[in-house]
Amino acid sequence: MIAQDHQLRNTVALKVLKAHLLQSADIVSRQRDEARLLAQLDHPSIVRVYELLEAGGRLVVVMEALTGASIEHLLRTTRGGLPVAEALLIVQRVAEALDAAYHTKVGPSAAPLHTVHRDIKPSNLILTVEGSLKVVDFGLAKGSFEGRETVTMARVLGSRGYMSPERMDGQPDTPKGDVYALGLSLFEFLTGKSLILSVLPHKHQESLTRSLRYLPTEGLRPVPLSQTRELLRTMCAYEPEERPSHTEVAEAIRDLLPRLGPAPNLRGLAQLFVTPLVDARTLRAPQEHPAWGEVAFLQGLTSDGAPTDLSSEARARQVLQRSTSGRWKFWSRSPSNAELIEALLWLPPGDQEVRAWARGLLSHEEEAVRDGARALLARR
Repeated sequence: MIAQDHQLRNTVALKVLKAHLLQSADIVSRQRDEARLLAQLDHPSIVRVYELLEAGGRLVVVMEALTGASIEHLLRTTRGGLPVAEALLIVQRVAEALDAAYHTKVGPSAAPLHTVHRDIKPSNLILTVEGSLKVVDFGLAKGSFEGRETVTMARVLGSRGYMSPERMDGQPDTPKGDVYALGLSLFEFLTGKSLILSVLPHKHQESLTRSLRYLPTEGLRPVPLSQTRELLRTMCAYEPEERPSHTEVAEAIRDLLPRLGPAPNLRGLAQLFVTPLVDARTLRAPQEHPAWGEVAFLQGLTSDGAPTDLSSEARARQVLQRSTSGRWKFWSRSPSNAELIEALLWLPPGDQEVRAWARGLLSHEEEAVRDGARALLARR
């Protein structure tokens, strides 16, 4: 759902879990974790998350609104793959974004997030109409951050067609698994076809070498063609230690691009393929959308901005959320001081989100509210 942010004066997207998925505690926790993780990342090629809210007993992720199309959709349009330079630049941008996600430092200890996406594939890469590349869907991502709810289990997560051999074996996830998936995606960008590799170690290299012969050669001189094949060979290597890092992938492409001729132009690619796709979409009233039933609750709020069916604790959480953001249009007014004080008395002091909201009230203009926030933070 699209909404208007009256504080930042821009359009945002509201991501809401489907009602039937609320029965899965693991899925709900993963959505919370995805929002908390993305809220700590600030990179031009990673979709931004502004806030995680609760409304009507449902989680609402407030995030950057993107107008564009997935690379998967583009590949269906272009058939034979993308232009070589543009395909490589997309991979460079993704590698830079994943490197930033892994090394971003947060908190007082400046500890790195160590984010591993675990689901890199063309459908999770968006090219906007302006030519920006965005990595989306961190729902399966693994990271180290305060407040994380889910525990990484020894199970296979991700899209099987883009999984590395070690991930399919249930081994611990590392950035090298994302490099492997990005290598498979690059082959698809260049050829329009999926790269199917053997899961048997002794046959993996043979099938990779055979597939690399089918890279497009039109307009490519021998040296850049050889470098492109070598990059793909290393990114898709069977053993993780034989693959390059995200930084090395980006550096290799940065070195390769000038050898290909004219500089890649993602904006031009977007104008040629993305804009027509966007223009072809039928605009209609929200109530006519098939998914309207899943988000209609956002309009079913009382005049003070709180859903009528909330429990006391959920209502108190709403009050503190509104007091520390107060910017989304489905909240019509700020909470009263009495509501804030009551919420601070009601909510559990051990909840990390509650403590964050309370810290935000330490600078409130009303002394009684400040005292209530200090009292909550003092409780354990």
